[in-house]
Amino acid sequence: MHEEQFPLPWHGTIAVPHTMRTAPSPTTPRRTRHALGALIASVGIAFGATAQTAPRVSESLLGLSESELLTRLPDLRRPSKPLQGPRGLRGLWTITETNPLGLVLDTVVFMQAGNVQRIEQRWASRMPGECQPARLSALADPIAQRFGPATLASDDAMDASTQQHTTLWTLGEAEARLVLTRTGERCAALIVYAPHVTPDASEL
Repeated sequence: MHEEQFPLPWHGTIAVPHTMRTAPSPTTPRRTRHALGALIASVGIAFGATAQTAPRVSESLLGLSESELLTRLPDLRRPSKPLQGPRGLRGLWTITETNPLGLVLDTVVFMQAGNVQRIEQRWASRMPGECQPARLSALADPIAQRFGPATLASDDAMDASTQQHTTLWTLGEAEARLVLTRTGERCAALIVYAPHVTPDASEL
């Protein structure tokens, strides 16, 4: 099964599976399973909440030309060299923003043939207290409020100490993916907006 690797600030990478895997193994440590449950609960809070104003960075940027993108987000900056993305995409623009609860999101916009093809937003905890469900819901809520019930959701045991919860929303020709990862007292979130691609029979 093919996976995309995403770097995390404190160590290594997280793997985002293209094919949803099975629930965590019964041998997964109970404390880790409980920690993942808190992450999942933070996503569930959103469905009964009142909708918020659409964020500046969202699926609406997909397909824009570079000039249109810079009009929408004039504070974008070019990295010193293009960032490598999946399937040959290049991250040509970045922006760092802080949401109302103080969570810093690092955003990379990937271009291809002059148009926005993928957007990634990443956040990683810097201290244990940042993994509280209330803080993580600040990332999950705006997505779930706008998109409603998810198309797919999966719980993955990446190894003995790392748990991952992936939620996917299909939005017509686009999709949004939220990946919450917990390793011990550290946690991270990855938000991806990209065109929705239906796999053919050879990829199943």
